Amino acid sequence: MKHLLILVCCTLNVVLSNQLMTSKESQQFYSYSTKSSIQTKIGYKMCLSSVPSYIYATVKATESSLPHTFNVTVLDVKESYFEVELKRTDISEGWNMFVTVDWFFYIGNVVVYGNKVIWITDLFGSKSMNYNTAKADCKDKGGKLVEIVDKPMYDVVYNYVRSNFMFGARDAASFYLGSTYDLETDKVTQSNGEPGYNRNWNPSKWPVRIDERKGLVIRVEYNISATNNGMRNVKPATIRQFVVQICYMKIPDGVL
Repeated sequence: MKHLLILVCCTLNVVLSNQLMTSKESQQFYSYSTKSSIQTKIGYKMCLSSVPSYIYATVKATESSLPHTFNVTVLDVKESYFEVELKRTDISEGWNMFVTVDWFFYIGNVVVYGNKVIWITDLFGSKSMNYNTAKADCKDKGGKLVEIVDKPMYDVVYNYVRSNFMFGARDAASFYLGSTYDLETDKVTQSNGEPGYNRNWNPSKWPVRIDERKGLVIRVEYNISATNNGMRNVKPATIRQFVVQICYMKIPDGVL
């Protein structure tokens, strides 16, 4: 049994191909089913210029005292709506009540790791910047400098950059991490105080434990077989050339 498309008023939002757009929205509507699952279409609260790259959605009974619980499966994503299957999970019966659907979507060339959406802010160009300007630039775009937590994440982010950034005539570029390096203890620490990834150092000489090199960058080679790549510790205040700006934002709680 399918429900009718939920129509909502919207305003036009234009998204450039190398920018990330995110939105968290909610819709309350009357829902009825004689079976334990239904399919329904949900319209966005804004008009989009392209189809969302991905949608995370949850559903709950609007009246919090009701025992109903649901799973949500996104079946299809269109430019003006997305279609979901709502399946009741507390018991195998239908329902007759108001429900609230919460969803989060993003549009752009991104990679997702855990609960983090990671994106290159400009696929076609690099900048000259230091750690502070890179950090401020991500903040202006609604994110934070990416931080690496383990080997699988390192591989995901490194390969994402190498496969998607337009290197042009350059054979390599680098990107800042939000983590810091302690020269005395040889430890990497994330901005939240938790340990950061401390492997895949550039094999030529890093880490260099002199000159207050507390900042971290990762050098990415365009050539997949090149070996002059990996993590480097650098002076945070030093302006670096050919910096690819990579930011991340957390997927809001309750939508995974």
